[in-house]
Amino acid sequence: MKILVLSGSPKGENSITLQYVRFVSRHFPEKEFVVRHIGRDIGKIEANPEVFGEIVADIKAADGILWAFPVYHYSVPSQLKRFVELAFEKSPAAFEGKYATALTTSVHFYDHTAHSYINAVSCDLGMQYADGFSADMDDLMDEGKRDLLLKFFRLFFEIVEKRRPAEVRFPRVQREMPEYVPTDLPATAGDAGRKIVLVTDAEAQDVNLNRMIESFRKLAGNVDLVNLHQVKINGGCLGCIRCSCDNICVYRDGFREAFDRIMAADAIVYAGAIKDRSLSARWKMFFDRTFFINHARATEGLKHIGYIVSGPLSAIPDLRQELEARVIAGNNDLQGFVTDESGDSARTTAMLQDLADRMRWGAAEGFSRPANFLGVSSHMIFRDLVYRMSGVFGADYRYYKKHHLFDYPQKDYRARLRNFCLRNLMRIPKVRKEFYGRGATQMASPYKKIAGE
Repeated sequence: MKILVLSGSPKGENSITLQYVRFVSRHFPEKEFVVRHIGRDIGKIEANPEVFGEIVADIKAADGILWAFPVYHYSVPSQLKRFVELAFEKSPAAFEGKYATALTTSVHFYDHTAHSYINAVSCDLGMQYADGFSADMDDLMDEGKRDLLLKFFRLFFEIVEKRRPAEVRFPRVQREMPEYVPTDLPATAGDAGRKIVLVTDAEAQDVNLNRMIESFRKLAGNVDLVNLHQVKINGGCLGCIRCSCDNICVYRDGFREAFDRIMAADAIVYAGAIKDRSLSARWKMFFDRTFFINHARATEGLKHIGYIVSGPLSAIPDLRQELEARVIAGNNDLQGFVTDESGDSARTTAMLQDLADRMRWGAAEGFSRPANFLGVSSHMIFRDLVYRMSGVFGADYRYYKKHHLFDYPQKDYRARLRNFCLRNLMRIPKVRKEFYGRGATQMASPYKKIAGE
């Protein structure tokens, strides 16, 4: 059996994910593992048709495809995202009927959206996809976790050998959107004291997206436009963590200047068109490069953020969740989405007007919704990670200390004393019975006082 490993890490042979693959290949010597470093070599793959053709030949000769990559910023690395785009553009038929799965390493920060993405594009390429394996970065150091990894691959090999049918979790989506034709729009002066920046990757062929952007700018007023294709970005995040001590990226290009310009605004609109099952690789490159701030929040103050999306966003809930989380996990306020899906141009324009109005109102009032699970869980994962790896992520550690983000519950000594007493009292049957009888009333009592009862 021949397994083609499509390694999406920009680190090449130094990829941690690839060490997991090497470990598996050593325990299954009868299987042939062929590794293609699509993450490291994406520049050559994009520029040289012969290199891409060699990879296509390997895909056609393989019995199984293994997507192996680290999770970068809610999803796959931008280098792998670009390879997926090339696959759809140049040779989608090569993947048809192949069995595939994924192996990722991460700290489990939105690894589920990364797996959903690679599952969905595999299905769109006509592959039989077996649910992947999401490992913690350090799982390879644990004998029990190594055993689970080997069991997973035994199952995958059996699925390939027996040609078992795979569940299709992600049905194909309608990609052609109805034309958006804006009507005459009133020009709005906007709030001179507050600035909105609109960031986009729009190109000439993105007709609907460009029209929605122009409509929003007329309706909102005082909108600064940043097009990512006009920003010099020399490459995607390398995962080198040379930024960990002082938040300075190893690249010397135009990214930081553009980033600072965007973050200086009071409100931000991200506008993009869906390519395959996500925004473009250019967008992913931009998001990945924001990791120079590591696990700190990009903004010191509250930002009001909205999205304008051309494409079938409602049919890709994992993408919507990823975009929501990018705002909420950053302790900012999500003002909503506008898409061109409805086919009703008047409705789309009204939604653009509503987004502009809400962003102005939110900025004026300083309104922000409380964090939901997307934000709370993100904070907990990063809080623990930064504390555990403070020797590496020095800049993060200083930031978390300064902003009192090491908010572990064991530091609440009053709660600890209260719970210690309550645990012991609840061992007494009479007290327990009394508590159960009056518990709901007592729990609600302080809230009723504030509510005015």
